[in-house]
Amino acid sequence: KIMASKEKYHTGEPIQFGISTNGKSGYLYIIYVDKKGQVSLLYPNAKAPMTELSGNFVFPRDFGNMTVRASKDCTDCKEDKTTIYALLSKKRIVDIDNITQSNLANFVGDNSSSSEKPKVKTKALKFDDGSKAVDTSNIKVGKVIFSVVD
Repeated sequence: KIMASKEKYHTGEPIQFGISTNGKSGYLYIIYVDKKGQVSLLYPNAKAPMTELSGNFVFPRDFGNMTVRASKDCTDCKEDKTTIYALLSKKRIVDIDNITQSNLANFVGDNSSSSEKPKVKTKALKFDDGSKAVDTSNIKVGKVIFSVVD
């Protein structure tokens, strides 16, 4: 589960959000998706390497204690939406860099009219045991959206 501290941030303001593993343990990945669908991995990172974890955390304080500032992708807009995903996997995802916006949307059911999260099989990700076709019921995903204003 991922929770925004605020619904709106001003450009340049430090952002933070809470993450709870809801009593589960696993490997956490925090991912930012920009307006063009480009995906950036926020955690793990050089200051906070991958480790199995469980509990309640605040990003970025508990993940390398870096400062992450709100910014807009657009230059002529007054407000811009920011989307962050948190994935908790029972196994390490060794090629997390291959994840796409479409994969993330499928994991949380963004493309589904059903209120139930779909079980998705994907070959986009490979786990440390070498398996590729993954039943995503082993991956828990949360999403938070907040606005950035001038």
